Amino acid sequence: MPAKDIEPVPDLVTESGGSGIDTECIKGVGKPGEGELLVLLDLEKVLAAAVS
Repeated sequence: MPAKDIEPVPDLVTESGGSGIDTECIKGVGKPGEGELLVLLDLEKVLAAAVS
């Protein structure tokens, strides 16, 4: 996915008290097509969290 199609994690997700989702492992979101949304993970952080 081209970098121009990747957006930061929406404020709605990162606001304290909002969704309660830990966004530390999320790099951003991509919109590949109409009505589609991909959550892009930072695999190094995901794997480090899984090991610890």
